[in-house]
Amino acid sequence: MCAARIGDDVLAEKDIEFVKKFPAWQAAGTRLDAGVLVEKKSPKEARALLDELPGKSAEDWILYARALEMEADMPGTPLDERQKMQAQAAEIRKKYSFTLEYDFGE
Repeated sequence: MCAARIGDDVLAEKDIEFVKKFPAWQAAGTRLDAGVLVEKKSPKEARALLDELPGKSAEDWILYARALEMEADMPGTPLDERQKMQAQAAEIRKKYSFTLEYDFGE
């Protein structure tokens, strides 16, 4: 995530590919891919990836909420959709409020 945040896409991809080599870490690889997509301002694609997970962890849901919030804040998002996304993100955050969210940005 940190590599993606600073714009080092090559390192981020290398790290994710390493994680995906281990069968037990496939969900972690998908989660990392989704996180990179959020960093690249592609929340719709990130949510689609997270939707592919057979069962979402609390951390997955928090990342999903982050993607919803980002998409809601994008200029092209219609107002009615924006409000629905913000409400859904708030509900997710309320449900998983016990989960820490690590944000190393700004």
